[in-house]
Amino acid sequence: RRVLFRSEEAAGQHVAKVIQFADTDGESDIQPNAAVKVLQNGGVIGVNHARKLKHPHDHHVPVDESAVLVEDKSGQRLGAVMVLRDVSVRLQQEAQLRDSERRFRDAFDHAPLGMALVSMDGQFLQVNDSLCKLLQSEASCLRTQNQSDLSHPDDKAHEAFRLHELIDGRVPLVQFEKRYLLADRANPLWVLVSVSVMREGQQPTCYLYQVHDLTDQKRAAEQLAEVSEIGRA
Repeated sequence: RRVLFRSEEAAGQHVAKVIQFADTDGESDIQPNAAVKVLQNGGVIGVNHARKLKHPHDHHVPVDESAVLVEDKSGQRLGAVMVLRDVSVRLQQEAQLRDSERRFRDAFDHAPLGMALVSMDGQFLQVNDSLCKLLQSEASCLRTQNQSDLSHPDDKAHEAFRLHELIDGRVPLVQFEKRYLLADRANPLWVLVSVSVMREGQQPTCYLYQVHDLTDQKRAAEQLAEVSEIGRA
């Protein structure tokens, strides 16, 4: 546990001298601490987040501060209660989370595979450029559509069954082939889809779709079948 002040250092001194903050540039912040404010103006000061507390023996310490005025029954001001909470760990975790989200966003946006975040009811939430190219559509257009609207009717039941397996927690990932209907609706696009669930805690929030174009594989299989048929003729 970090010790900001020893009791003998702070005892008898004015709170404005003991509790001082720095601004974003590391210079002294002209804004008084919360205790000084409530002693001057009364009332309660809600939480001021991540102010830089000047540490007398170390670097600045980020803290959340709040204060409330203490009065007797007659309304006479007796003092104030000030709460300082060290938020160093929280800020580090928030920075790590932002970095993790940035790495995910970079991987998502620049992936060679089509990728999409799809809501639990099938709405496209986010799509990358690779998926837009596969589906021959703009991102802004896809985000207004439900995935089911672009799926071949004969594939919908199987996809729903596999997603149900995923939500039930029976498997961490499902893979299946399906067909997407392109703008011309004449030639559906065969793809291999890998789907996982994004969660907050235990609560599912959306699906992560990874979509691989199977056009070349399907064409090669058709050509092989044709060659085999000719050989049997």
